[in-house]
Amino acid sequence: MRKLYFLFAFFFVAPWSAQQVVARENANSDSYDYVLEWQNPNEHVFDVTLLTRKQEGKYTDFLIPAWRPGRYILQNYAASVFDFQAKDESGKILSWEKINKDTWRVYNSTSALKIQVRYRFYAGIPIDAGTSYLGENLVYFNGINLFMYKAGELELPCTLFLPNLPKEWKAATALKATSDYNRFTAKTYHELVDCPSIFSPYLTQFNFTVDGLKCYIHFYGKYGAAAGAEKTLIANITKIIKEQKAIFGEFVAPEHHFIYFLSPNRIRHAVEHTTSSIYVLPESVAASEKAFEGLYGITSHEFWHTWNVKSIRPAALWPYDYSKEVYTKMHWFTEGVTDYYTYLTLVRAGLIKPEDFLNYFSNIITSLENNPAQRVVSPAMASFDSWLSTSSFGSPHHKTSFYTLGSRLGLLLDLELRRVSNHKVGLDDIFAYLYHEYYKKGNGYPEDGVQKAAETLTKKSFKEFFAKYVEGVVPIDYASILEPLQLKLEINDDTEAPASQKIGISKVVIDVASGGIKVETILPGSDAAKAGIQEGDHIFAWNGEAFDDSALGKILRIGNQNLGIRRNGKELNLQVEYTGKNNPKKYKLTFAQATPPLWFEQWIKSKVK
Repeated sequence: MRKLYFLFAFFFVAPWSAQQVVARENANSDSYDYVLEWQNPNEHVFDVTLLTRKQEGKYTDFLIPAWRPGRYILQNYAASVFDFQAKDESGKILSWEKINKDTWRVYNSTSALKIQVRYRFYAGIPIDAGTSYLGENLVYFNGINLFMYKAGELELPCTLFLPNLPKEWKAATALKATSDYNRFTAKTYHELVDCPSIFSPYLTQFNFTVDGLKCYIHFYGKYGAAAGAEKTLIANITKIIKEQKAIFGEFVAPEHHFIYFLSPNRIRHAVEHTTSSIYVLPESVAASEKAFEGLYGITSHEFWHTWNVKSIRPAALWPYDYSKEVYTKMHWFTEGVTDYYTYLTLVRAGLIKPEDFLNYFSNIITSLENNPAQRVVSPAMASFDSWLSTSSFGSPHHKTSFYTLGSRLGLLLDLELRRVSNHKVGLDDIFAYLYHEYYKKGNGYPEDGVQKAAETLTKKSFKEFFAKYVEGVVPIDYASILEPLQLKLEINDDTEAPASQKIGISKVVIDVASGGIKVETILPGSDAAKAGIQEGDHIFAWNGEAFDDSALGKILRIGNQNLGIRRNGKELNLQVEYTGKNNPKKYKLTFAQATPPLWFEQWIKSKVK
């Protein structure tokens, strides 16, 4: 790798080099012109330069986004910024001050039109699909956490120049290339930060076209599949693309980049973008043609997002405001219903079996019905409070996710639509309606937009359904939704559940240091709670008998028992009275008759003409 050496102490008297050219080319226009450089990659520090027109008045405010679309928590990317400096186009140093955690206020020059700011950005945090990282033979960034912008000015055209980039390196990016291999453009700041990028000599790449959509697959890391195995990968991703496009009739962009960052670690994380999707996955998913099966579900999820949330978007997110929390109650729909379509797409594409499709939702229902949080946290509130989800002040008994809540709700809403319309309207129709009624007209949908769409298309009221199951925490009347459709929900005791769960200890971890297990979470009002067991307790003995890791399956047997507890340096003996009321249940979604009803076959049938 070529390295750029210069002394930062002399930055303001050194020549502008590449930035001077940019300044001359754009002297009479407003734009964001970025230069992204680095010195020693192993220090994980990017040097970012931005040249742009000053704002009217005495100062210009430069911001780093506080959050990113797809992850609705404050992530405070400004924490990685240091060594901020500013000057005007004549080289005059400009004074500045930081006015809040992610805003730098630069005081304008009276004689110059443009401002150049320069800052350093630490890019060495653990890699996921939303971070930035600089390392040996790897430049990886998400512009949302790397590039500053001027307050209120997000529609300006952008250029990005990477002077250090070796010409022989490969690129995985949806940014528009220019005649220079190391210069890229974007129509707006929104587009710039919506294009995650990897530059490296170690990229395995394929391309293909689906119904006019130009598709690019990029693997960074250890790609172990045999030559020719990509044909299966391309064929199956093509099936996913076709199934989803069939609902809308068109794509939202002319191309899509599937960027897979292969990690030696056990991690599964992905983020949606308009013209790309990025995934950080274990390298084992690309070890063979068979291993590609580990890609299809997460690929289906992220590609569906090109419609749901990147184009069909709540009005609260239209346009994006990266400077603060943006509140919507619709993440059960943007994320959870996307998870529903993940598996509906796979079964329609023939990539999973119908029984696998039903089993997935059986597991979702089982997980939720055994979680007391669903009785106090609605899908709407889980969405609205996403900004609090990482707080350490949250009650462990109220933790749930708009992903799982929304996935179940997607299934139930689809079934209810079909029930009340005699299968003339389904969730596919809701999405097509929202796409054409809002996105194609340049708008986000209102908070009640999904309910209104359902009522418009079915000519039936969905007020009660949304009041109970979206805004409320009313126990779901599965029978009223399922039985008219010849479906049923079987409920049985989960005989395979750990005995610890049967007394109300919902989560434990083996703790080698204490010679037992550590209690992570206890159900309120459970047998364990009534016995006085607390989160953080270390259970080291059962009925007076010490146990080690190998005895974990034998401890906490059903029945009354005496547990040896270590707490705050003291040992206690607590008597647990087993009542059976905490036994986890197992829920199975199945057919009321031996043969699946005809509508079910039509529901999961391929939509591709």
